[in-house]
Amino acid sequence: MSREGRPLTAIAPAEGCQASRPVESIARVIPVETVVSSEGRGWRGVEASRFRYATAGFYLPGFAGHAVVLHLGPTAELVEREEGRLHRALVRRGDISVVPAGLESEWWWEDGKEVDRVHAYLDPSVFRMAAAEAGAEPEGLEVLNSVAVRDPVLERTAAALLDELEGGGPAGGLYAESLAQVLAVRLLRSHSSLGKLASRRLDPERAGRLPGAMLASVVDYVDDNLAGDLSLSGMAAAANLSPYHFARSFKRTTGITPHQYALRRRIERAKEMLLDTDLPVGAVARRAGFASPSHFSQQFKRAVGVPPSALR
Repeated sequence: MSREGRPLTAIAPAEGCQASRPVESIARVIPVETVVSSEGRGWRGVEASRFRYATAGFYLPGFAGHAVVLHLGPTAELVEREEGRLHRALVRRGDISVVPAGLESEWWWEDGKEVDRVHAYLDPSVFRMAAAEAGAEPEGLEVLNSVAVRDPVLERTAAALLDELEGGGPAGGLYAESLAQVLAVRLLRSHSSLGKLASRRLDPERAGRLPGAMLASVVDYVDDNLAGDLSLSGMAAAANLSPYHFARSFKRTTGITPHQYALRRRIERAKEMLLDTDLPVGAVARRAGFASPSHFSQQFKRAVGVPPSALR
């Protein structure tokens, strides 16, 4: 029931979606306008979309992944009911809601405003791996439900996912995979049953520097796959580490993230081909792993200071 005593008008799940089965996206529950989505981009560990929708309320059978929701619209009054508990909140731009995987709930908006939100769905296996690698016990560890809270880390990470959705870039899948690790660790430390006091006891220095031979294996893997689908898991496998530990150890060793390193190597490979071959700029872009010649030119000029044709 709403505050005024009106019954909640739940919208039926989309055709083919069973109410008892978790769904991959809110688009499977209610009619939405999908502004931009990661569907079909080959991201690993996380999916993300920006949705706009206007609805009085709906029943959510639960998400298959842990949902991190960033509110982008105007201030609105939100009511959520889960497991018999009622949560009422004034949601402002930048607020975050966390919906654990599989949680059944009901949601409705008091004022009927259009909702504009970014949904990031984290694969639960990424969360469990982060918990295990951080020294926590993943069995029995739960992500906690949160409605309209301020969390600058989750806000920045969801915004970074949106930037990648809207702008794209080389190694986009690798970047998204790295952001999935950030989401997992933040959920573990600040939005899980582990508790903040216990999370402080997790060893933040557990990841050390990469030995020279291990770093060389990663460098070889990146160079061999520049034109293809670079992934954080692939780079981590080359170092025989988990993605969680590898990302931290790599940055501690090199001073940059795996995604930044991959972009730097792609620029360097492109410079070599521009100076040493007569390949067209479009062919150079493809062989260096860029999505398009225009995006290659943009990234190249940003990194080198001149467009590819000027360097040649």
